[in-house]
Amino acid sequence: MEKNRGFLKALTSDKDTSHAWTIAAGFVVLLLVVGLFYFASRARLARYPPEYSGRIVEKWAGYNHTNEGSFPYFRLLLETDGGQRFTVGVDQQDYERLTVGMKIRKTSKGIELEPVSAIREHVSPSGVTS
Repeated sequence: MEKNRGFLKALTSDKDTSHAWTIAAGFVVLLLVVGLFYFASRARLARYPPEYSGRIVEKWAGYNHTNEGSFPYFRLLLETDGGQRFTVGVDQQDYERLTVGMKIRKTSKGIELEPVSAIREHVSPSGVTS
């Protein structure tokens, strides 16, 4: 019986316990970092949906500044037929050809546009579409 106590005491020594806590803390930190990257990537995907449709209400451009230099970004504020507004990012070529008032639809096939003039032809002066 005394022999077993010595074995248990050796297993639970302060040195082993300290090492086990260090490993456990490292594992928890690793899980937190992985979880942070997971939720950050999900938030980014939710912010820029892969497919969308709406009318361009506003557009703007700016620069992100980093230690590696400045990089331009191009954004559109879209409004759906239901009145919901959201922001999407576009590349420079699309940004330059888009104007406020255009209807835009992004699908897996690409970006489809309806010019402002085509939209105005369907709307009477009272605002009712024909």
